[in-house]
Amino acid sequence: MPTNTFFNHFDSAGEQSVMNDLIVEYIQNFGVDMIYIVRESIDDASKRNDLFGEDYIGRFRVKYPIEMYMENTDGFGGDGDLLAKFGVILRDRATFICSRSRFKEATGREIPNEGDLIYFPNTAHLFEITYVDVMNPFQQFGKTYTFKITLETFQFSEEEFDTGIHEIDRVNKERSYTLNFDLVLGGTGTFAFDEPVQVVGTDFTAIVTNFDEGTGMIKVRNPNDTEAPTSGVMIGLSSGSSWEISSGDAYTMPTQPFADNKILQDSADDIIDFGENNIFGRI
Repeated sequence: MPTNTFFNHFDSAGEQSVMNDLIVEYIQNFGVDMIYIVRESIDDASKRNDLFGEDYIGRFRVKYPIEMYMENTDGFGGDGDLLAKFGVILRDRATFICSRSRFKEATGREIPNEGDLIYFPNTAHLFEITYVDVMNPFQQFGKTYTFKITLETFQFSEEEFDTGIHEIDRVNKERSYTLNFDLVLGGTGTFAFDEPVQVVGTDFTAIVTNFDEGTGMIKVRNPNDTEAPTSGVMIGLSSGSSWEISSGDAYTMPTQPFADNKILQDSADDIIDFGENNIFGRI
């Protein structure tokens, strides 16, 4: 027999509105203020990884504050902190509940995207969205009112951060691959922190992380080429500073004091020819 026409559980706009308001109120009362950060696509084809069909470098600039409810009541899930071959790996996992209506109101978007980030200020965790469940809980009064967002600890891979929030942007400044240059003392001007620099006559550009005017040492991050020039004139695109390069090392990683990639490279150079003439030794 057909369903009873005197009971309406699936398309009552009034009941749906009440349910949505209750969920929004609950999350606002018992949730946490998060920062939702959008992963931007890079249209520059030269920066794409065609082998895996993904952007070579991600960029995070657009952010939206929004409240979410943390489903994990007894701490983060996942594998936790692991001591692996290359150091400590964080593999925390969390599940957040977000109101559909509030998400659209706060971001102007219909649904969170996998690959976007969420910053959890209580523990200073930066999570990456791995899955968005759009049907949990299922069809209460004929609608779904929340997203169930599964996240894992974000693994930094030379992405660019410029959100304007120091606690988030410092990921880029502290963990980026960096290059050291020795400059000839007596140059003009002083390179500023976060200033873009370029080597005259080349396409090499980077961002200043540290500059010691007394020793002439400059550390730059986010280089557009790992084959850094070892001579030439470096200029600051904001300050107008101009210093001559005396030497440069394209394979140092001073932000990682335990990294031994340079040691391995130097040792391997004595054994294997990595030049273009040795087709079996290319890297």
